[in-house]
Amino acid sequence: WLRNRGPLEAVDEGVKALPEIEDVCKKGYEILYRRRPGRRYDHYSFQVFRKGQVLGYLDVDYVAGKQWLYIENVYVDDRHGNQGLATALLVSAARTTRCTVLTTSARTPRGVRFFDKNRGVLKNYGIELLESRP
Repeated sequence: WLRNRGPLEAVDEGVKALPEIEDVCKKGYEILYRRRPGRRYDHYSFQVFRKGQVLGYLDVDYVAGKQWLYIENVYVDDRHGNQGLATALLVSAARTTRCTVLTTSARTPRGVRFFDKNRGVLKNYGIELLESRP
């Protein structure tokens, strides 16, 4: 399982300076990630921590040749909801990979609301949110 393999890296300073990430860092959270290169795509797991405890994660596949990011899973502990953590994870993944297209298969009502809410945030970074894989 990617969340438990290999060392974690901090997102770079340019990503930390983005408003969505800077906001959660000011609240005492930290975003770290792991990358596992693959033949067709790279796997990433972004995690949000506070006081050494994992409180959320976002797992993605990134296809560098097409610059698209496929979101597999997004989770934030309910006790830390509405803090901007899921959005910070999403923006961290998008800017770390430098994707231009993002997609997901999330079709739960909660997932649909999350991606609809963040469509404008992604657009501000020049990232297109598609309903299916490009």
